[in-house]
Amino acid sequence: MTRDYWPRILGRLRPRIVVPSHFDDVFRPLDGPMGFSKGVQLAALPDEIAAVSREIELASLPLLEPRSG
Repeated sequence: MTRDYWPRILGRLRPRIVVPSHFDDVFRPLDGPMGFSKGVQLAALPDEIAAVSREIELASLPLLEPRSG
């Protein structure tokens, strides 16, 4: 993340909905537990988005479960 990321991006794009993606650590082993990329504070995202605009909806997709076999 860079300084003032959400105000800069959301101010230009003016989305109605934000769906976080690519927050997982893509450098972990495929059979390892899921983890966040360095510096990601996903729990803080609702407050960060609301600080820019309370009209932007925040949505999420279900996490994928690893397949065995």
